[in-house]
Amino acid sequence: MEPPADLEQWACGLCDSTAAELSTPTHPPLDGRSVIRAHVLDAHNILVADLEASTEIGSTWTLPDGRVWLREIR
Repeated sequence: MEPPADLEQWACGLCDSTAAELSTPTHPPLDGRSVIRAHVLDAHNILVADLEASTEIGSTWTLPDGRVWLREIR
């Protein structure tokens, strides 16, 4: 299975890791945003409820407390 083409396009806003850096060949991701979402939940102890309550402004997603958790690399 080929890796998604958008892995270099998305990064964690909390630690700047890209989806490409976080993905593994043994568990191919569906897309770059899914990789970052899983990483944020696991590594940064963010709650699913906080992600669901996050706000999208353009290609940036912000938690209710104002922290950016997902950003597009341009």
